Amino acid sequence: MKFNPNVLDCASAPIAEAWSWVRDPLSNNLIDMCQAVPAHLPPQPLRDYLGDAIKAGEGATYTDIRGIPPLRDALAKDISERYQGSVASDDILITAGCNQAFCSVIDSLCQADDEVDEINRQMYNQVKEQIKQSPENIETLIHLLSISRHLERIADHATNIAEDVIYMVKGEIVRHKTENY
Repeated sequence: MKFNPNVLDCASAPIAEAWSWVRDPLSNNLIDMCQAVPAHLPPQPLRDYLGDAIKAGEGATYTDIRGIPPLRDALAKDISERYQGSVASDDILITAGCNQAFCSVIDSLCQADDEVDEINRQMYNQVKEQIKQSPENIETLIHLLSISRHLERIADHATNIAEDVIYMVKGEIVRHKTENY
């Protein structure tokens, strides 16, 4: 099976590394929530805490749409210290879900745009030659050229969105750069 090299170049999922941290199944440091199904029970003190929290009704409602406030506070503090800047918790939005997959797709889209541009150029040359050889098929060939051009524009728009996301996530401007992402 042939895989797109842009997908193969994506960063590995963090699950394998997280598993490498787990040396002691009774560790107080980690809870295995891979695919939301733990492979082992968390430590007893944590189970006791969670049981008490459930009995008290804590966690019975949705969290703030922007994320859990203490987690946002901690992340803002960490980013501010790590990057020697000033980030407020109001600047932070924490979502759950497939962020890694999303970022991998974004990186792949940015890299694939040049490939789509080249395919569009090749299609133009092929259609031009076919019009010379079979002028009776000109209407169909022009439709093919139009489809190719529209697909190339879709790739351009996807790349523009991906570049905006990279800027929002990483604070890195990748638009108009000639080197790879």
